[in-house]
Amino acid sequence: AFLPSSVYPVVPPPTTPPPPSLDGQVDTFASNLEWVVDLGNWTRLRLTRLERERDNNTRPLSLVPVLGERFPRPLLMSRHYSFKRSRLAAEATFRLSARTRLIAGLARDDRARSLLEIESNEEDQQWLALRVRMPRSVRLSLSYSEADRNASDFIGNAENNSLTRRYFMAVREQRAWHASVSAQLGERLSVSVTLDRLKNTYPSSTLGLLHHEDQTWSSDLTWRISNEVYVSLHRSKHEIGTDTTGSSTGGPRDWQSGTRDIVRTTTADLEVSQIFGRVDLRVTLDHSDGSGRYDTDFSDVLSVFPELVSEHRGLDVRLTLPFGERYSAQLRYYKERYASSDWQLDGVEVDTIPSAISFGLLSPNYDATLMVLTVDAKL
Repeated sequence: AFLPSSVYPVVPPPTTPPPPSLDGQVDTFASNLEWVVDLGNWTRLRLTRLERERDNNTRPLSLVPVLGERFPRPLLMSRHYSFKRSRLAAEATFRLSARTRLIAGLARDDRARSLLEIESNEEDQQWLALRVRMPRSVRLSLSYSEADRNASDFIGNAENNSLTRRYFMAVREQRAWHASVSAQLGERLSVSVTLDRLKNTYPSSTLGLLHHEDQTWSSDLTWRISNEVYVSLHRSKHEIGTDTTGSSTGGPRDWQSGTRDIVRTTTADLEVSQIFGRVDLRVTLDHSDGSGRYDTDFSDVLSVFPELVSEHRGLDVRLTLPFGERYSAQLRYYKERYASSDWQLDGVEVDTIPSAISFGLLSPNYDATLMVLTVDAKL
């Protein structure tokens, strides 16, 4: 930061002049090699090799921080970094029958980086998938994958706690499941259901994120009632959970927190064309409810915070009317309402918590109405 002497005359000028420029040199390299071979009529093998490299030769810069009244900071140095990533993968597709495919694969990811506390990671991945096309246009998809990532020894070259591990560099065990089925029920009706689950575990992390789970299910229905009327429905639930540990003293763990966030969404869409032979109508309804649960266990004392909730409602109506051969008009009415309750904001007035700064904020709640008239002309 740079402050003029008239704003803060106590700050002394830097002892050394700034560098003449911030110019630097960065060399990058990328390659992607893929080899596909058919092993007979029933098996196809795919080999992939990816390379990404960034060599940063920018010189480091010395930066003088703005001094505060209490906490003087030492001279800071810019951190230029380099990395190298490579991936080797092999995937085989087996044609078990005219309607069934079995896919199996292996991969190895290697990542190296500079100027970070974890210099390298190696990850082994495996996956298996089954895809089936059944009679009556029914399609089934099942898959399972796992990935195990290790990490190099911790290097104390950063200011963070030596017991913490950044989640994208930490030792990780990942498991993922997927299932979906779709069907065409006649010429005008189709349905589909999808389930996904992802689980991450960080077994070598003393502090920080230990577990993370992400689960989603969704269902969709589309129905063309006639050539002029079309209806679609969507319903989904998304749930995320985490477990995190920490230390109030910067040493061994002494507290653990858990979170559970859930969002339920429903969407309905209606399209009617050629009303009175010329008018098109589209109506969309959105309905979403969210909730969040947070708890902390400190010294074997469990504290459960009030649940966070949110509600979103939306209505979108569009009416399109052509007139003449070159012009059309669209009238749009949009109504949206959002309501939420956050214990971190509601009921906390200004200066009500000792030794804490609060600004009397409130949870966001609003109603919005939009009306638009659009005229299009073909030139």
